[in-house]
Amino acid sequence: EQIEAKLVESLQDVEFSCRLFFLEFCGIHPSSYPCLHSSFSSPVQSAELQSKEEQKKRHEEAEAKLNMQITALNENLGTLKKEWQSSQRRVGELEKQTDDLRGEIAVLEATVQNNQDERRALLER
Repeated sequence: EQIEAKLVESLQDVEFSCRLFFLEFCGIHPSSYPCLHSSFSSPVQSAELQSKEEQKKRHEEAEAKLNMQITALNENLGTLKKEWQSSQRRVGELEKQTDDLRGEIAVLEATVQNNQDERRALLER
């Protein structure tokens, strides 16, 4: 395939050179006729154009891939935000329960202290 591609490229170069020679032999300069110039562009120019088109295509494909990744990441971020908010609500609920239990413990400790004081008072009588 590479040999065939090089042969085709060589033939294109020869064809291009022949066309240019013919135009110059007839006294016509391709650059003075834009319509002729564009139709007789060199294989190098064609290769450059093809390379630019391929590069543009690769760029567009990469951009599309990145856009899909950004979309997926935004969805993941939204999911994480909802999970975080849910976790924060749960933390708030657990903190309230902890505060309630601490209050109950304080009441029970006070009750125990009162009972011990009453027991001591009764034993002293």
